[in-house]
Amino acid sequence: MEKIKDSKITGLLILRRFTQILIVFLLFLTPVLGFVRLDKKTDSIMFLHRQIYLNSVSVYEVTLFLSFLIILGYLIYLLFGRVWCGFFCPQLTIYEFRDYVINKIKKLLGKGGIKRGGSKVKPGFAEKFSVYLFIGILSAALTYSLSSYFINFNSLGSLNLENIIYPLLVVFPLFIMDLTVLRPKMCDYCLYGYTQSSLSDENSIGISYKPSGTVCKTCAAYCKDACPQGFDPRNTHFRTCFNCAKCVDACPEKFIKFGFRGKNNRLSFLNYKAGFLVVVLFAIGGLMYLAPFRVGKIRFTAANYNLYHYWNYNSPRLKGYFLNKFVINATNFTGKKIAVKPEINSPVFSKHQFLKGQKSFTVLNPHGKERIIFYAGVKKGALSPGIHDFKMSLISPKTGKPFETNTVSVYIPHI
Repeated sequence: MEKIKDSKITGLLILRRFTQILIVFLLFLTPVLGFVRLDKKTDSIMFLHRQIYLNSVSVYEVTLFLSFLIILGYLIYLLFGRVWCGFFCPQLTIYEFRDYVINKIKKLLGKGGIKRGGSKVKPGFAEKFSVYLFIGILSAALTYSLSSYFINFNSLGSLNLENIIYPLLVVFPLFIMDLTVLRPKMCDYCLYGYTQSSLSDENSIGISYKPSGTVCKTCAAYCKDACPQGFDPRNTHFRTCFNCAKCVDACPEKFIKFGFRGKNNRLSFLNYKAGFLVVVLFAIGGLMYLAPFRVGKIRFTAANYNLYHYWNYNSPRLKGYFLNKFVINATNFTGKKIAVKPEINSPVFSKHQFLKGQKSFTVLNPHGKERIIFYAGVKKGALSPGIHDFKMSLISPKTGKPFETNTVSVYIPHI
Protein backbone atom coordinates (compact mmCIF):
# COMPACT_ATOMS: atom_id res chain seq x y z
CA MET A 1 0.00 0.00 0.00
CA GLU A 2 1.41 3.37 -1.00
CA LYS A 3 1.64 5.82 1.85
CA ILE A 4 -0.10 9.12 1.48
CA LYS A 5 2.12 12.16 1.77
CA ASP A 6 1.50 14.17 4.92
CA SER A 7 3.34 17.25 3.68
CA LYS A 8 0.45 19.16 2.21
CA ILE A 9 0.30 22.76 3.36
CA THR A 10 -2.36 23.22 6.01
CA GLY A 11 -2.72 25.65 8.88
CA LEU A 12 -2.04 22.85 11.37
CA LEU A 13 1.15 21.79 9.60
CA ILE A 14 2.36 25.40 9.41
CA LEU A 15 1.71 25.82 13.15
CA ARG A 16 3.56 22.60 13.95
CA ARG A 17 6.59 23.50 11.84
CA PHE A 18 6.67 27.00 13.34
CA THR A 19 6.65 25.70 16.92
CA GLN A 20 9.31 23.10 16.09
CA ILE A 21 11.63 25.69 14.57
CA LEU A 22 11.01 28.03 17.51
CA ILE A 23 11.82 25.42 20.16
CA VAL A 24 14.97 24.30 18.29
CA PHE A 25 16.09 27.92 18.10
CA LEU A 26 15.48 28.47 21.81
CA LEU A 27 17.21 25.26 22.94
CA PHE A 28 20.07 24.92 20.47
CA LEU A 29 20.84 28.29 18.92
CA THR A 30 20.48 30.64 21.88
CA PRO A 31 23.59 29.29 23.70
CA VAL A 32 25.63 29.48 20.49
CA LEU A 33 24.57 33.11 20.03
CA GLY A 34 25.41 33.80 23.66
CA PHE A 35 21.87 34.48 24.85
CA VAL A 36 21.97 31.77 27.55
CA ARG A 37 25.10 30.27 29.10
CA LEU A 38 26.16 28.87 32.46
CA ASP A 39 29.45 30.30 33.71
CA LYS A 40 31.03 27.79 36.07
CA LYS A 41 33.84 30.08 37.22
CA THR A 42 31.55 32.81 38.55
CA ASP A 43 28.57 30.54 39.38
CA SER A 44 26.32 32.65 37.20
CA ILE A 45 24.00 32.39 34.20
CA MET A 46 24.37 34.69 31.22
CA PHE A 47 20.83 35.49 30.07
CA LEU A 48 20.38 37.90 27.16
CA HIS A 49 23.94 39.13 27.86
CA ARG A 50 23.05 39.90 31.50
CA GLN A 51 24.78 38.08 34.36
CA ILE A 52 22.58 36.43 37.00
CA TYR A 53 24.54 35.09 39.97
CA LEU A 54 23.42 31.71 41.28
CA ASN A 55 24.81 32.39 44.73
CA SER A 56 22.17 35.07 45.19
CA VAL A 57 19.40 32.47 44.89
CA SER A 58 18.20 30.88 48.12
CA VAL A 59 16.78 27.40 48.68
CA TYR A 60 13.46 29.10 49.38
CA GLU A 61 13.46 30.71 45.93
CA VAL A 62 14.47 27.48 44.20
CA THR A 63 11.65 25.61 45.95
CA LEU A 64 9.15 28.23 44.84
CA PHE A 65 10.42 28.10 41.26
CA LEU A 66 10.26 24.30 41.06
CA SER A 67 6.75 24.31 42.58
CA PHE A 68 5.69 26.88 39.99
CA LEU A 69 7.05 24.74 37.14
CA ILE A 70 5.39 21.55 38.41
CA ILE A 71 1.96 23.12 38.85
CA LEU A 72 2.25 25.01 35.56
CA GLY A 73 3.16 21.74 33.84
CA TYR A 74 0.15 19.98 35.33
CA LEU A 75 -2.12 22.81 34.19
CA ILE A 76 -0.69 22.63 30.66
CA TYR A 77 -1.12 18.84 30.51
CA LEU A 78 -4.64 19.18 31.87
CA LEU A 79 -5.50 21.58 29.06
CA PHE A 80 -3.39 20.29 26.18
CA GLY A 81 -2.56 16.66 27.01
CA ARG A 82 0.58 15.33 25.32
CA VAL A 83 0.73 18.19 22.84
CA TRP A 84 4.32 19.04 23.86
CA CYS A 85 5.61 15.88 22.19
CA GLY A 86 4.10 16.54 18.78
CA PHE A 87 4.59 20.29 18.56
CA PHE A 88 7.49 21.30 20.82
CA CYS A 89 9.68 18.28 21.62
CA PRO A 90 13.19 18.96 20.21
CA GLN A 91 13.95 15.23 20.27
CA LEU A 92 11.08 14.42 17.91
CA THR A 93 11.98 17.39 15.71
CA ILE A 94 15.55 16.13 15.38
CA TYR A 95 14.29 12.62 14.63
CA GLU A 96 11.98 13.89 11.89
CA PHE A 97 14.80 15.93 10.34
CA ARG A 98 17.09 12.90 10.54
CA ASP A 99 14.54 10.64 8.85
CA TYR A 100 13.80 13.21 6.16
CA VAL A 101 17.47 13.61 5.17
CA ILE A 102 18.20 9.87 5.33
CA ASN A 103 15.18 9.11 3.12
CA LYS A 104 16.47 11.67 0.61
CA ILE A 105 19.92 10.05 0.68
CA LYS A 106 18.42 6.62 0.12
CA LYS A 107 16.30 7.93 -2.72
CA LEU A 108 19.28 9.55 -4.44
CA LEU A 109 21.98 6.95 -3.77
CA GLY A 110 20.09 3.78 -2.93
CA LYS A 111 19.58 1.05 -5.50
CA GLY A 112 16.04 0.61 -4.17
CA GLY A 113 13.50 -2.03 -4.96
CA ILE A 114 13.24 -5.67 -4.00
CA LYS A 115 14.91 -8.57 -5.74
CA ARG A 116 13.03 -11.46 -7.12
CA GLY A 117 12.14 -13.80 -4.33
CA GLY A 118 11.35 -10.97 -1.93
CA SER A 119 14.85 -10.21 -0.62
CA LYS A 120 15.77 -6.56 -0.13
CA VAL A 121 18.62 -4.89 -1.95
CA LYS A 122 21.49 -4.17 0.42
CA PRO A 123 22.55 -0.51 0.57
CA GLY A 124 25.70 0.34 -1.33
CA PHE A 125 28.89 1.91 0.04
CA ALA A 126 27.99 5.43 -1.10
CA GLU A 127 24.59 5.25 0.58
CA LYS A 128 25.92 3.87 3.87
CA PHE A 129 28.82 6.32 3.94
CA SER A 130 26.52 9.29 3.27
CA VAL A 131 24.10 8.22 6.02
CA TYR A 132 26.90 7.75 8.57
CA LEU A 133 28.52 11.03 7.55
CA PHE A 134 25.22 12.89 7.98
CA ILE A 135 24.64 11.36 11.44
CA GLY A 136 28.19 12.32 12.43
CA ILE A 137 27.78 15.92 11.23
CA LEU A 138 24.38 16.26 12.92
CA SER A 139 25.77 14.81 16.17
CA ALA A 140 28.73 17.21 16.03
CA ALA A 141 26.41 20.20 15.50
CA LEU A 142 24.20 19.12 18.42
CA THR A 143 27.27 18.56 20.62
CA TYR A 144 28.56 22.04 19.83
CA SER A 145 25.18 23.56 20.58
CA LEU A 146 24.57 21.71 23.85
CA SER A 147 28.13 22.31 25.09
CA SER A 148 27.70 26.02 24.40
CA TYR A 149 25.43 26.20 27.43
CA PHE A 150 28.56 25.66 29.56
CA ILE A 151 31.50 26.65 27.35
CA ASN A 152 32.02 29.96 25.57
CA PHE A 153 33.44 28.71 22.28
CA ASN A 154 33.61 32.29 21.00
CA SER A 155 36.47 32.93 23.42
CA LEU A 156 39.84 31.51 22.41
CA GLY A 157 40.78 31.16 26.07
CA SER A 158 38.01 28.59 26.55
CA LEU A 159 39.31 26.28 23.81
CA ASN A 160 41.46 24.15 26.07
CA LEU A 161 41.68 20.42 26.61
CA GLU A 162 39.60 20.52 29.80
CA ASN A 163 36.64 22.13 28.03
CA ILE A 164 36.82 20.06 24.85
CA ILE A 165 37.45 16.56 26.23
CA TYR A 166 34.03 16.23 27.91
CA PRO A 167 32.01 17.10 24.76
CA LEU A 168 34.15 14.80 22.61
CA LEU A 169 34.20 11.79 24.93
CA VAL A 170 30.71 12.04 26.47
CA VAL A 171 28.26 14.34 24.66
CA PHE A 172 29.18 13.40 21.07
CA PRO A 173 28.93 9.60 21.61
CA LEU A 174 25.57 10.10 23.38
CA PHE A 175 24.17 11.93 20.36
CA ILE A 176 25.49 9.21 18.04
CA MET A 177 23.71 6.61 20.15
CA ASP A 178 20.58 8.73 20.33
CA LEU A 179 20.33 9.11 16.54
CA THR A 180 21.01 5.44 15.82
CA VAL A 181 20.17 2.97 18.59
CA LEU A 182 17.59 4.95 20.57
CA ARG A 183 15.74 6.48 17.61
CA PRO A 184 13.01 3.83 17.17
CA LYS A 185 12.30 3.44 20.91
CA MET A 186 12.64 6.87 22.50
CA CYS A 187 9.09 8.13 21.94
CA ASP A 188 7.55 4.81 22.98
CA TYR A 189 9.37 4.73 26.33
CA CYS A 190 9.71 8.44 27.10
CA LEU A 191 8.83 8.92 30.78
CA TYR A 192 8.14 12.61 30.23
CA GLY A 193 5.64 11.77 27.50
CA TYR A 194 3.84 9.25 29.68
CA THR A 195 3.75 11.80 32.50
CA GLN A 196 1.87 14.14 30.20
CA SER A 197 -0.46 11.32 29.16
CA SER A 198 -1.25 10.29 32.74
CA LEU A 199 -1.98 13.86 33.84
CA SER A 200 -4.14 14.77 30.86
CA ASP A 201 -7.93 14.68 30.97
CA GLU A 202 -10.36 12.98 28.58
CA ASN A 203 -11.44 16.47 27.51
CA SER A 204 -7.93 17.82 26.92
CA ILE A 205 -6.84 19.19 23.58
CA GLY A 206 -5.61 16.48 21.24
CA ILE A 207 -6.52 14.07 18.46
CA SER A 208 -10.05 12.69 18.30
CA TYR A 209 -11.90 10.52 15.81
CA LYS A 210 -15.35 11.99 15.19
CA PRO A 211 -17.06 10.71 12.04
CA SER A 212 -19.99 12.87 10.96
CA GLY A 213 -22.83 10.38 11.09
CA THR A 214 -20.97 7.75 9.10
CA VAL A 215 -17.99 5.51 9.70
CA CYS A 216 -15.11 5.55 7.23
CA LYS A 217 -14.99 2.10 5.59
CA THR A 218 -13.50 2.68 2.17
CA CYS A 219 -10.44 4.63 3.31
CA ALA A 220 -7.05 3.05 2.60
CA ALA A 221 -5.91 3.76 6.19
CA TYR A 222 -4.02 6.87 5.19
CA CYS A 223 -4.18 8.09 8.80
CA LYS A 224 -2.50 4.95 10.08
CA ASP A 225 0.21 5.12 7.42
CA ALA A 226 0.95 8.77 8.28
CA CYS A 227 1.25 8.09 12.01
CA PRO A 228 4.91 7.83 13.12
CA GLN A 229 3.77 5.70 16.08
CA GLY A 230 1.89 3.27 13.84
CA PHE A 231 -1.43 3.92 15.60
CA ASP A 232 -4.80 3.61 13.93
CA PRO A 233 -6.60 6.80 15.04
CA ARG A 234 -9.95 5.04 14.60
CA ASN A 235 -9.13 2.50 17.32
CA THR A 236 -6.62 4.22 19.60
CA HIS A 237 -6.72 5.38 23.18
CA PHE A 238 -5.41 8.87 22.57
CA ARG A 239 -3.64 9.25 25.89
CA THR A 240 -0.62 7.46 24.41
CA CYS A 241 -0.71 9.54 21.21
CA PHE A 242 1.84 12.35 21.16
CA ASN A 243 -0.41 14.59 19.05
CA CYS A 244 1.80 15.28 16.04
CA ALA A 245 -1.49 15.75 14.08
CA LYS A 246 -0.18 14.09 10.91
CA CYS A 247 -3.26 11.90 10.75
CA VAL A 248 -5.43 15.02 10.68
CA ASP A 249 -3.72 16.18 7.49
CA ALA A 250 -3.82 12.67 6.05
CA CYS A 251 -7.56 12.06 6.53
CA PRO A 252 -9.38 12.92 3.24
CA GLU A 253 -12.80 12.96 4.94
CA LYS A 254 -11.71 15.15 7.86
CA PHE A 255 -13.14 12.67 10.36
CA ILE A 256 -10.05 13.13 12.55
CA LYS A 257 -9.97 16.36 14.51
CA PHE A 258 -7.39 18.23 16.52
CA GLY A 259 -8.88 20.24 19.35
CA PHE A 260 -10.83 19.79 22.57
CA ARG A 261 -11.86 16.17 22.82
CA GLY A 262 -14.88 16.86 25.05
CA LYS A 263 -18.46 17.18 23.92
CA ASN A 264 -19.32 20.05 21.57
CA ASN A 265 -15.59 20.53 20.87
CA ARG A 266 -15.08 22.79 23.87
CA LEU A 267 -13.33 22.72 27.18
CA SER A 268 -16.12 21.29 29.28
CA PHE A 269 -14.16 20.95 32.51
CA LEU A 270 -12.83 24.49 33.00
CA ASN A 271 -14.13 24.67 36.55
CA TYR A 272 -12.56 23.81 39.88
CA LYS A 273 -9.51 21.96 38.44
CA ALA A 274 -8.09 24.68 36.24
CA GLY A 275 -9.42 27.48 38.45
CA PHE A 276 -7.73 26.09 41.56
CA LEU A 277 -4.40 25.65 39.75
CA VAL A 278 -4.52 29.19 38.36
CA VAL A 279 -5.05 30.58 41.88
CA VAL A 280 -2.13 28.51 43.20
CA LEU A 281 0.08 29.68 40.33
CA PHE A 282 -0.69 33.34 41.09
CA ALA A 283 0.04 32.74 44.79
CA ILE A 284 3.42 31.12 44.10
CA GLY A 285 4.22 33.79 41.53
CA GLY A 286 3.56 36.46 44.18
CA LEU A 287 5.88 34.69 46.65
CA MET A 288 8.56 34.44 43.94
CA TYR A 289 8.25 38.20 43.34
CA LEU A 290 8.60 38.95 47.06
CA ALA A 291 11.38 36.38 47.67
CA PRO A 292 14.33 38.70 46.89
CA PHE A 293 13.20 41.13 49.61
CA ARG A 294 13.79 38.51 52.32
CA VAL A 295 17.29 37.56 51.20
CA GLY A 296 20.13 38.99 53.31
CA LYS A 297 23.01 40.96 51.86
CA ILE A 298 25.70 38.74 53.38
CA ARG A 299 25.70 35.08 54.29
CA PHE A 300 28.44 33.09 55.97
CA THR A 301 29.29 29.77 57.58
CA ALA A 302 31.97 29.42 60.23
CA ALA A 303 33.72 26.27 61.47
CA ASN A 304 36.22 25.89 64.32
CA TYR A 305 38.78 23.64 62.62
CA ASN A 306 41.61 23.64 65.13
CA LEU A 307 39.96 22.94 68.46
CA TYR A 308 42.87 20.85 69.76
CA HIS A 309 45.81 22.73 68.31
CA TYR A 310 45.31 26.38 69.13
CA TRP A 311 44.58 26.24 72.84
CA ASN A 312 48.25 26.77 73.72
CA TYR A 313 49.13 29.48 71.21
CA ASN A 314 52.69 30.74 71.68
CA SER A 315 52.33 34.51 71.68
CA PRO A 316 53.43 36.94 74.45
CA ARG A 317 50.34 39.10 74.19
CA LEU A 318 48.04 36.07 74.27
CA LYS A 319 49.72 34.44 77.26
CA GLY A 320 47.07 33.00 79.54
CA TYR A 321 44.46 32.73 76.75
CA PHE A 322 42.87 29.80 74.95
CA LEU A 323 42.78 30.56 71.24
CA ASN A 324 40.20 29.17 68.79
CA LYS A 325 40.65 29.39 65.02
CA PHE A 326 37.58 29.87 62.80
CA VAL A 327 37.46 29.44 59.03
CA ILE A 328 34.63 31.61 57.68
CA ASN A 329 33.18 31.27 54.18
CA ALA A 330 31.40 34.55 53.44
CA THR A 331 29.39 35.45 50.31
CA ASN A 332 28.35 38.91 49.16
CA PHE A 333 24.96 38.87 47.41
CA THR A 334 24.96 42.52 46.44
CA GLY A 335 26.27 44.39 43.43
CA LYS A 336 28.76 46.49 45.39
CA LYS A 337 31.83 45.99 47.57
CA ILE A 338 31.10 45.51 51.28
CA ALA A 339 33.59 45.56 54.17
CA VAL A 340 32.94 43.02 56.94
CA LYS A 341 34.55 42.24 60.28
CA PRO A 342 33.89 39.07 62.32
CA GLU A 343 33.01 39.57 65.96
CA ILE A 344 31.81 37.42 68.86
CA ASN A 345 29.67 39.50 71.19
CA SER A 346 30.67 38.24 74.64
CA PRO A 347 32.75 39.76 77.48
CA VAL A 348 34.64 36.48 77.99
CA PHE A 349 36.56 37.02 74.75
CA SER A 350 39.71 39.08 74.70
CA LYS A 351 40.30 42.21 72.71
CA HIS A 352 42.87 40.26 70.74
CA GLN A 353 40.37 38.87 68.25
CA PHE A 354 42.02 39.39 64.89
CA LEU A 355 41.96 38.37 61.22
CA LYS A 356 44.67 36.73 59.18
CA GLY A 357 47.37 39.26 58.38
CA GLN A 358 46.26 41.48 61.29
CA LYS A 359 43.65 43.20 59.09
CA SER A 360 40.80 44.86 60.90
CA PHE A 361 38.29 43.97 58.15
CA THR A 362 37.86 42.08 54.87
CA VAL A 363 36.33 43.49 51.67
CA LEU A 364 33.90 41.25 49.81
CA ASN A 365 33.61 41.89 46.07
CA PRO A 366 30.17 42.04 44.40
CA HIS A 367 28.69 38.51 44.30
CA GLY A 368 32.07 37.26 45.48
CA LYS A 369 33.10 34.59 47.97
CA GLU A 370 35.85 35.09 50.52
CA ARG A 371 37.58 32.76 52.98
CA ILE A 372 38.27 34.60 56.22
CA ILE A 373 40.54 33.30 59.00
CA PHE A 374 39.47 34.57 62.42
CA TYR A 375 40.89 33.88 65.89
CA ALA A 376 39.06 34.31 69.17
CA GLY A 377 40.90 34.29 72.52
CA VAL A 378 39.29 33.26 75.84
CA LYS A 379 41.10 34.04 79.08
CA LYS A 380 41.90 30.97 81.17
CA GLY A 381 39.32 30.45 83.88
CA ALA A 382 36.64 32.53 82.14
CA LEU A 383 34.84 29.40 80.85
CA SER A 384 34.64 25.85 82.12
CA PRO A 385 36.32 23.14 80.02
CA GLY A 386 34.23 21.81 77.13
CA ILE A 387 32.35 23.20 74.12
CA HIS A 388 30.35 26.42 74.41
CA ASP A 389 28.07 28.06 71.82
CA PHE A 390 28.21 31.78 71.05
CA LYS A 391 26.84 34.14 68.43
CA MET A 392 29.28 35.30 65.77
CA SER A 393 28.40 38.25 63.50
CA LEU A 394 29.85 39.81 60.40
CA ILE A 395 29.58 43.50 61.19
CA SER A 396 30.26 46.73 59.34
CA PRO A 397 33.59 48.26 60.46
CA LYS A 398 32.06 51.73 60.03
CA THR A 399 28.69 51.43 61.73
CA GLY A 400 29.16 48.30 63.85
CA LYS A 401 25.81 46.95 62.64
CA PRO A 402 25.70 43.20 61.90
CA PHE A 403 25.06 41.94 58.37
CA GLU A 404 24.55 38.30 59.40
CA THR A 405 24.72 36.34 62.68
CA ASN A 406 25.31 32.61 63.16
CA THR A 407 25.97 30.28 66.09
CA VAL A 408 29.56 29.02 66.52
CA SER A 409 31.19 26.62 68.98
CA VAL A 410 34.21 27.51 71.13
CA TYR A 411 36.37 24.80 72.71
CA ILE A 412 38.06 25.10 76.10
CA PRO A 413 40.49 22.22 76.79
CA HIS A 414 40.93 20.26 80.01
CA ILE A 415 44.34 21.03 81.50
